[in-house]
Amino acid sequence: MDTDLRQIRGDSNGVRTPQSWRGVRNLCEFCAAQLFCEEAKKLGSVWECTETILPLTFRDTTGLHHKTFSTIRLGKAWESRINGSSQIVALVHKMKASEKLLGYARVKQAICVTREFALIKSSENHLLIDHPGNPNERLDYLKKTIRRYYGGFDHDGSKLYTVIFLERISDDESQRLKATWPVDYRF
Repeated sequence: MDTDLRQIRGDSNGVRTPQSWRGVRNLCEFCAAQLFCEEAKKLGSVWECTETILPLTFRDTTGLHHKTFSTIRLGKAWESRINGSSQIVALVHKMKASEKLLGYARVKQAICVTREFALIKSSENHLLIDHPGNPNERLDYLKKTIRRYYGGFDHDGSKLYTVIFLERISDDESQRLKATWPVDYRF
């Protein structure tokens, strides 16, 4: 599964398509449901899909075990990739040479905001849920983490960020998702 989602775009109807800048790509290559999706098995390759389960990668898995949490991503493209509530995403721990599927989550909301507003909305951030300290210490920790992950991409704080609010899907729901995807799965 390709976790480099920079070339995936979504429209207002929830249809996702790959924008091929590295050559022609099949949308299924980016989908976490590729192993159990009957549409992909039947068609062989899919170029547009409303049921794509995009991988949401995490370097640090702290707080991902909670029922609800949020994450911050650089850029506004994330809002269109993961638009609308009930979108399902795969939670993937991205290590240096490998990836591990941690489970699935339902997107409650994805909003594009300035960095300062993203930090204000950070109380549910997965990195801070279990982090000790007062609110100012927690906020400083998140600022340092964002700076470490994104480095010079936002040196002056003028870039937009997407805050994604997630609700973890239980193991039972994950099994049902795999067994009935895409047609029959409903929350």
